[in-house]
Amino acid sequence: MPQLNLDDIPVAEQESILRAFFKEGPDGPLQSYPAQDKKKFVVLVQIAKMFELGTTYKALDVNLKIKSRFEDVATLRRDLIEFGLFERTPDGKEYRRLI
Repeated sequence: MPQLNLDDIPVAEQESILRAFFKEGPDGPLQSYPAQDKKKFVVLVQIAKMFELGTTYKALDVNLKIKSRFEDVATLRRDLIEFGLFERTPDGKEYRRLI
């Protein structure tokens, strides 16, 4: 997975990506999930903003928050970890936002 940094993506491009995938605004539901890593990253950063930095969340709470925005909870949860935005305990029961 390429190492992505939000600072490397121009703000206008980030806004364009968010408009394309969050038709009702950045706090609304995710309409579809992008295939391109850079677009995924921008979308995932927006999803991650639903969680407080450094706070530990139970898996059920993470699932419920994500499900309020998009049906495919497992994909978003996995990608939040793979893109380095979240970490999870080895047993998979707790999650924490890192970025």
